[in-house]
Amino acid sequence: MNIAINGFGRIGRVLARQIYENGDINLVFINDIIPSIKNIAYLLKYDSTYGRFPYEIECKKQELIINKKKTLYSTKKDIYKINYKNKKIDVLIDSSGVEENINLAKKLIKEKKIRYYIFTMSSNLVDKEIIYGFNDKIIKNKSKVFSASICDANAISHFLNYFEKKYKVVSGSLTTLHPWLSYQNLLDGAAKGIGPDPNKYTPRLDKNRHLVNNFAIGRSSVSSIIPKETTAVAVCEKLIPKIKNKIISHSFRIPTSVVSCAEISLNLKKYNKNLIKDLHKWVENHDHLELSRDICTSKDFEKKSASAILDANWTKTKKNLVKFVVWYDNEWGYSSRVIDLAKKIIR
Repeated sequence: MNIAINGFGRIGRVLARQIYENGDINLVFINDIIPSIKNIAYLLKYDSTYGRFPYEIECKKQELIINKKKTLYSTKKDIYKINYKNKKIDVLIDSSGVEENINLAKKLIKEKKIRYYIFTMSSNLVDKEIIYGFNDKIIKNKSKVFSASICDANAISHFLNYFEKKYKVVSGSLTTLHPWLSYQNLLDGAAKGIGPDPNKYTPRLDKNRHLVNNFAIGRSSVSSIIPKETTAVAVCEKLIPKIKNKIISHSFRIPTSVVSCAEISLNLKKYNKNLIKDLHKWVENHDHLELSRDICTSKDFEKKSASAILDANWTKTKKNLVKFVVWYDNEWGYSSRVIDLAKKIIR
């Protein structure tokens, strides 16, 4: 399987690491707007979160020689203008966050320059939004353009669907604790956000079309816990329509580099005394979830490939209320599912 990556930020570089750990995938192409191929090689070789890359990396003109395999490198802002040099691209994984690329990818597929495309964010422009291990059975041969959704939805969707199906969710709340992201500031400054230009703040409108400016996101990411909105529930509602308008949510950006946490409270229509026991058993039998019985902190879940790890120590019930905590490496765990999705769609 030949993979190309567009956008060599945090997710792009983690994907590259996993591709080389995997062994049966070829990384044939990388595209990013960083002009220096030596800088790209350096960022892959040395990583403050996951340590030193275990393979040799050399630079030769517009090629990276990684573990003696050649990977082309280009610096095009427009993915349609990339010279693929007749390389057979089975899947182009786009971790740039630029949603406009989806329509360009459809043209590339039509012209047979790539076979499939995966966007590493939620989007309504794709053929299918897939959370691997949750709804990947709906993949059909005609679908070519996919979203791998977002890290939060990859973690919590399994649990929300489980409780909705088994107990019926009446209402609930979700709070995510999410590490800082690259668009945040080290020192207090102007607010920026994810949008067409990630270096500019994207205004949010409330239901009455009133402008909501969360200038707090411009505060120092290493000094504060910063409250902000989250799209995690909205994304899950698309995939689990029966929970729509039942769960309120928000997030905190926390001063750590990796591993997210979700605290979920649900009011259930049904209840039984074996709820926790049954939940733990279900998690242990799930291919992409894990159960942790040890007393751990976020640091202990770094580089875990599971979509989510349920913390047995913080699962509690009282009458029809259940409260639980799940951990997930928002880079490594999420990227693991992206690779799984890429493998499945070309089988």
